[in-house]
Amino acid sequence: MDVRSAAVVDRFALWVYGVLDSDAPGPARGQGVDGQPVEIVRADGFAALVSRVPCPRFDTHVLCRSLQERRTFEALVRAHQDVLREALALGAVVPFGFATVLENEAALRALLKRDRARLTEGLARLRGMSEWSLKAYSDEHRGGPLVDALHERLASTTTGAARLPSAERCVALHAAYLVTEAEATVFAGLVWRLAREHDADGISLELTGPWPAFHFSQAPATACLTGER
Repeated sequence: MDVRSAAVVDRFALWVYGVLDSDAPGPARGQGVDGQPVEIVRADGFAALVSRVPCPRFDTHVLCRSLQERRTFEALVRAHQDVLREALALGAVVPFGFATVLENEAALRALLKRDRARLTEGLARLRGMSEWSLKAYSDEHRGGPLVDALHERLASTTTGAARLPSAERCVALHAAYLVTEAEATVFAGLVWRLAREHDADGISLELTGPWPAFHFSQAPATACLTGER
């Protein structure tokens, strides 16, 4: 291998998971995507959770092609979400979009500086909050107004709510709810009661959480490799 080829292989990009307050402790999780260590880069009043991922495997076109492979896609999504979920224990976190990969630390610092106001507002708004995901499974000819009313009832008790698309035919409702830590137990109890109420209607509910606020963060989201913008 010549010197030029070795330089390409040894080059690393930054996979960015999200940001926390600048005084957040270091991550407890040892590994992130591709089995790479999770690190913190502190800049502009933020602590950015990152992993250094090898190029050219995580360059734009290579990564985008890799994400077409279901096994690779699912493994990366799972690792990305696991890092962010564990980051909730470190404080408020603004998750970045999946597959946000920056060229280097300079590009990361430029992004944090550019989006400082939005990220600062996001951390303040999400402090003490977490996202809960709900799926309502329904018989083929049921749902409709019932799940609409169910969603509205849940949304009225939370800080934020968003209906999400679903490719599963049996899912009549897929939604995310932004819930305070103090109300999480009450919210889960309400879901449990609604599940019992609607069992006879052929509707079953699945609640998962807490998650970082993936659908309420308004964080920078880039796909594949992005340099300084």
